[in-house]
Amino acid sequence: MSRVENDYSGDAFVFLGPPASGKTSHTVTFAEILNAELVRGRDIVPVMVPHCEGTRSLIPDRQFAPALKERLSRLTRNPIFFDNIPRTAPQAEVLVDWAQGLEKVIRTVVLSLSEEEVLYRFQAREACPLCGESYHPLLKPSRVENRCDKDLSYLVRRSGDKPENIKRAFVNYRIMIKEVVPVLKRGGTVYHLSAVGTVAQTASRIAAELGFGQST
Repeated sequence: MSRVENDYSGDAFVFLGPPASGKTSHTVTFAEILNAELVRGRDIVPVMVPHCEGTRSLIPDRQFAPALKERLSRLTRNPIFFDNIPRTAPQAEVLVDWAQGLEKVIRTVVLSLSEEEVLYRFQAREACPLCGESYHPLLKPSRVENRCDKDLSYLVRRSGDKPENIKRAFVNYRIMIKEVVPVLKRGGTVYHLSAVGTVAQTASRIAAELGFGQST
């Protein structure tokens, strides 16, 4: 894939979606395609990530927001892709204020999946313990069985991938979307797309909607 239709070189991209919608995979993939800066939520306050992943809870804004502001102040490359940022309205406010101060446009992609589809995907999902990349035998299989494509680590089940945690995370996501999307709309454009199907199929929808072309 390569960008052929639109010039988004100075923009910021946010991918939102329920658990197992592939938002992180798409964020990382398109950031690599565009040689963009990638800012991951797990890197903002890394010391708190293990606890929050195990319980599927959020890092409190009183700790996350100041750290996010500091990270934004050090960004040097364009475009910029945000993975699992923002997760709350205050975080979205930080992002919009930063973007408007630099006259950047925020392109927000909101991926949709039903709760039933989310629970189905988690039944077989595995992840790399080193880089965090997720895999699914039908939707996104690894090239070598049970090994990460990037670093060949053995794949594992995440400790937080329990049905009760996933159901709670889905409810929290729906609440989050109602709070975060209106804020992000003030900073740019919001695209609503289905994440049903394979990761590759969803990537094609994103590429078409944003004007990214495919090259052979």
